[in-house]
Amino acid sequence: MGLMSHGSDDVRCPPTWPVSRAPPIKQVAAIQCCAAGLFYLLPGGTIYVTDDFVPEVREYEDSNGRSPFGQWFWRLDPRTAARVTRIIDRLEEGLRPNVQPVGQGVLEVKMHFGPGYRVYFGLDGAHLVILLAGGDKSTQPSDIKKAYRMWAEYKARKARGTYHATNPQLP
Repeated sequence: MGLMSHGSDDVRCPPTWPVSRAPPIKQVAAIQCCAAGLFYLLPGGTIYVTDDFVPEVREYEDSNGRSPFGQWFWRLDPRTAARVTRIIDRLEEGLRPNVQPVGQGVLEVKMHFGPGYRVYFGLDGAHLVILLAGGDKSTQPSDIKKAYRMWAEYKARKARGTYHATNPQLP
């Protein structure tokens, strides 16, 4: 277990602390997720840090370098874009709000406002979220078919070693 100093506070940081060794929830005063990992604040002020699950969110790009998710996102009004940004922030924190699988490895975040907005993504392992597309309830069947196609293309291009994804370009 390493010991880091942060100002006058000491932080005990096991280099790798599996989730199975996490303290029982009743002993945890707070859990915070950030770029360094999960922080467990235990009674008495001890802080444990894990790096087990901190996902990275990327936008899928087609073979021409375009992001279908980005194209959809930038057409949204500012209020809706802010809500979508909060959903993506939660995905980056490892949270899965209103997520349902829709088949073929594609997942959907349902957003209960407006016309029923949706965000479609795939998980590449435990640490990489690939944003595929967005839409709403009225375009859901075609959006899901597009997301299936994009996810299959992503996996095929990744297997060939020719895939490149970008960080989300959010406001």
